[in-house]
Amino acid sequence: MSRTRLLLSYVGLGLAASLCLCGEARADGVAEPIRVEYHAVPMCESGADFLSAVLARTSRVRRAASGERARTFRVTIRDAEAGKLSGAFSIVEPGEPEEISAERTIIGESCPEVFNALSLFAALSVDSEALTTATESADPAPAPPAPQATRAAVRVSAPAAEAPEKTRFRAAVGVDLGALNAGTGTALLLIEPFLEARMAPGRASRVSLAPTLRLAFSAVGGNTPSTSDGPAHLHWTTLRLEGCPAELDISRSFVVRPCVAFAGGALEASGETIAHPESHTLSWLTVGALLRLEWTPWRFLSFEASAGVDAPLRRDAFYFEPFGPATFAYQAPLALGRASFGVALHFL
Repeated sequence: MSRTRLLLSYVGLGLAASLCLCGEARADGVAEPIRVEYHAVPMCESGADFLSAVLARTSRVRRAASGERARTFRVTIRDAEAGKLSGAFSIVEPGEPEEISAERTIIGESCPEVFNALSLFAALSVDSEALTTATESADPAPAPPAPQATRAAVRVSAPAAEAPEKTRFRAAVGVDLGALNAGTGTALLLIEPFLEARMAPGRASRVSLAPTLRLAFSAVGGNTPSTSDGPAHLHWTTLRLEGCPAELDISRSFVVRPCVAFAGGALEASGETIAHPESHTLSWLTVGALLRLEWTPWRFLSFEASAGVDAPLRRDAFYFEPFGPATFAYQAPLALGRASFGVALHFL
């Protein structure tokens, strides 16, 4: 698509946005205070450039004074597939809880194309007659103290020094349902409730540090293949700690997390079909790794799928001991495979 045709498509999208947003602009002709939260890949324009581009398109906005109540334009430019760039624009209403509206996304070949489209979205959101081509314009003088109005106007902050988005502490409670291959010949049903704590990052890049700790509990049991003395019943009681240091942002709501896991508990074995069976309990320790795919359609709810392997630190074995020679019943395998699907409720 040529650059001219791409700009026309931006105009069409921006005009559609203005139909929804220009009602938020003040009708008395007074310039509105604005701020910008701006995050972009290296070599793109800065947040100060973005504010200047908006001011060059319309006179109905101005830089918000320090402490002045206003809305925020949130702008992000990051890498996309096939060497392209993805731009996102939204408006954040002041106050708590945070309310986000007018979300728009655009895919472009270069920083200037995406940057210009986003600045046009921002200008049209407060002025339906904003210029589609930016002109040179000086930043107006500092604004007077904001009047105490019942509703603030658009707020855009363009900090001189761009700071990364603040991380947030998040907690979750959930449950995983899946299968465990422990070398018994058949998969064992795995039900694993968990608690999770996470430092949730911003989305300035596709790969982010997002330290996550999960504590899970499970109690799994099943029979071994039958021997000449019958099968043995095995039961694992396990407390599991998982750590996921980073996450890969696939899309707005999908992320992938590589994790390591440490588990400890008890393995109990007993005979099933023999008279006067005895049970024996041994400590059970494993280390492992897994990969988790998480889908978060809403901020408070997520669904996940994971798969991984655990390696026992000690390969214990169990035998039947009748009057004759001992009969082998079970030995812990080199690795245990696991797969599960789960749901989590997020809070904080």
